[in-house]
Amino acid sequence: MQSTTQNNILTISKTAIDTALKIALFVTIFCVFVPFIPNMPTAGLDPSWTLGMNEAVAQGFSIGKQIVFTFGPYASIYTKYYHPSTDWLMLFGAIVLAVSYAVSYYYVSNSSRWRWTVALIVYFSAGAILRDTLLYSCNFIIGLSIFNIVRAKNQTLSKQTAESKLFDAVVLGVICLPLGLVPLIKGSMLLSSITTVLICSFFLIVRNEKKLALISILSPLISAVFFWWFSGQNILDLLSFIRTMLPIISGYSDAMSSVGNIFEILFYITASTSLLASILYCSQISRVDSLYLSAVFFTFLFLSFKGGFVRHDGHAMLAANSIVLGVLLLNIMIQSKLQNSVIVLSLLSWFVIDIDHNQTSTANMINNVVSTYSSAWNGLNWRLNRENWPRSDFDQAIQAIKRQENLPLLSGTTDIYSFDQSALIASGNKWSPRPIFQSYSAYTPSLQALNEQHLLGKDAPDNILYRIQPIDGRIPSLEDGRSLSVLLRAYEPTKSTADLLYLKKRSGPISEESQQTLTEGEAHFFDVVNVPESDRPIFSKFQINTTLFGKIANFLFKTEQLQITYNLKNGEKRTFRLISEMTKAGFIMSPLIEKTSDFEFMFAKPSFLDQKKVVSFTVSPAGWGTGQWNSKFKFQMYKLNTAAPVDISTFYQFDKFETDLHALVHSSNDKCEGAIDYINGVLSPKHIKAEGLLEVNGWLSTSVENGLLPDAIYVSLTNRTGQTIYIDTQHTQRPDVGVYLNKLPLANSGFKSAADVSSLVGDFTLGLVVQSQGIVRDCAEFKIPVQFAND
Repeated sequence: MQSTTQNNILTISKTAIDTALKIALFVTIFCVFVPFIPNMPTAGLDPSWTLGMNEAVAQGFSIGKQIVFTFGPYASIYTKYYHPSTDWLMLFGAIVLAVSYAVSYYYVSNSSRWRWTVALIVYFSAGAILRDTLLYSCNFIIGLSIFNIVRAKNQTLSKQTAESKLFDAVVLGVICLPLGLVPLIKGSMLLSSITTVLICSFFLIVRNEKKLALISILSPLISAVFFWWFSGQNILDLLSFIRTMLPIISGYSDAMSSVGNIFEILFYITASTSLLASILYCSQISRVDSLYLSAVFFTFLFLSFKGGFVRHDGHAMLAANSIVLGVLLLNIMIQSKLQNSVIVLSLLSWFVIDIDHNQTSTANMINNVVSTYSSAWNGLNWRLNRENWPRSDFDQAIQAIKRQENLPLLSGTTDIYSFDQSALIASGNKWSPRPIFQSYSAYTPSLQALNEQHLLGKDAPDNILYRIQPIDGRIPSLEDGRSLSVLLRAYEPTKSTADLLYLKKRSGPISEESQQTLTEGEAHFFDVVNVPESDRPIFSKFQINTTLFGKIANFLFKTEQLQITYNLKNGEKRTFRLISEMTKAGFIMSPLIEKTSDFEFMFAKPSFLDQKKVVSFTVSPAGWGTGQWNSKFKFQMYKLNTAAPVDISTFYQFDKFETDLHALVHSSNDKCEGAIDYINGVLSPKHIKAEGLLEVNGWLSTSVENGLLPDAIYVSLTNRTGQTIYIDTQHTQRPDVGVYLNKLPLANSGFKSAADVSSLVGDFTLGLVVQSQGIVRDCAEFKIPVQFAND
């Protein structure tokens, strides 16, 4: 009797502990999923698209038509960024995900041991889990829960009643809701949701659960339609959203890939393979069950592999987090002979990746645990008790961006290139975004065509703020390449400040795009292809295609990167990354546009960029060449039709010619400490040929040892008769100099100058002159021959 009582007490205690731990895990899931304390807007690339997506939903833009991006109307669930018009959508959607996740886990862990629940609590609270991991795992855990629902149903088949069957159907419907919601958060999750639905429905049909199979299909569809409508979108536009996601998903691997540590990939593949093997060779489950579980795990691990290693930077932590979550849930689901090996390999894989990217320490984990619960508690408390919070923080953040960027209010509508939407939105201007509103993401011809059509349509913005901002070492003119040709025809420059060009839409009809072909043909990788001489910009298109092996590599992982090397008229070479799909849309080949001022000079007389004309180019794989690309490619080049040149001196701040320095005392043959880094884009030139424009930049100090800087720096031009012209320079930051020479004041030693030298003809000697305490000194070591070839 006493033994029975003790056993009952022990059973009750275990049940109580198990229940308490599951409640703790459910609370943790809610704390992790629901952003009770949201992020606030800031400036920068990623913060710009986060605010841009929120603002697009707030203004009622059609997502999938007017806005085409990686994310959908519920993007804030992923970003956790606050906006007063989308906060309720973010909270509601996140709570739905958390509820479904908790219910799914209840069925996954129905017979699990307590230590795995503890492990999951630690995993979610201490690991600073990426939002990508949470989204991928939503679909993953749905697949696992369906497996356990069917298994439990088969074990109690004789006890099934109409009520219990209805209950199973309702539960399955709730569990499958995220399959429709997740793609509306991040559009690239569409593939994961579709794959999960197909695997689950097929498994249910095989298990003779046809009604449940139908629910597993209908629930995501109904969920997608409901949440789409609930966000304020037109139901008819849902198909457009799905359709425009296809080129974004298919073009990502080539356009956005980056290279990382190969050992991270090898460890992940090894751990994933051992995990899948442990399922396939598990004797506790039937062959059908093992194949189903293998398919669910493979989908999760494969998509995490792609998400983590295609763009191999901090994204790799998605793979690291996923392999750990995978092994935890595997041990909850089944017991395998390979269990210990899988655990060791998975943790080792996580460690190898983490040490490169996060370097998580025990202190970090403790801080994460505290932050997980305290942030949720404080956020919930503040939302209930603080008046006008978090709106007040949002308004302060917007004002901070506005002060930082200081953009003026412009008449009419405005868009900004290539990103920095935060600055434009915070300024109070009326935002009129192109569909792919950050240029680096317009990486297929169809996506670039949408942006081009926007500029040519009735909703084209009245103003455009333009800045060259390429990513990943791409050719700058490759990003929104088709739109650049429209900007040159349809807009005119009005202002230039701080590396930002202001463009205003021209009145009257837009001139037609030129179709005057200069040359076309075929070439092979490593061939030197000559670029014809032209008095106008040259627009080019390439047709570079993958081999069958390349198509397979792109599907399974990513293709090898391509590069292009330019040979310029000034004798310089430039090498950039080439995105094959973007070249099919077309881009300005010549002259080379490297910075915002280069694009600005495109509106002026051609001589300003004469020395940056491309004489020839070479295309090649960036690595060893693995047979992923057809080495033969086609190219077309044609003359770009542009508007008549404008006088940019009315708004561009050319540096002035100084005339009053001759009266000051000169000390000649003094040695200065510094360097002329570039003249007209040529690195450390021995001589230079210029036409129209003279750009000089470098750094200078009157005493490196003492960290002393001159009061002013001038570029001097002396002709053969000894007459000297002095040109102002502008101060620039050079933190690299301060770090290299270990002199903090030298971080302010930079200078640059851009002067219109169209009036100069003949041979000159370029030097530098410094002014300190009223004394002007020539720098003896800077004597560079310059020939001005102006007509």
